[in-house]
Amino acid sequence: MERKARKLVIRNIGLLLSGRLEQPILDGDCVVAIEGRIAAVGHEKDLDTKVPRRWSMPMG
Repeated sequence: MERKARKLVIRNIGLLLSGRLEQPILDGDCVVAIEGRIAAVGHEKDLDTKVPRRWSMPMG
């Protein structure tokens, strides 16, 4: 049986920070991580957020 990749989707992010001085604020509201590594950052409507193993919605 083929093992499905673990996917984590963090959505509804208010302010997305990059950690880079050249571009500290990113345009987006969602982060998708696969197998513990960030795979995509952007707007939820533009990303593949189907069938996550885990959802997270920051409160605040």
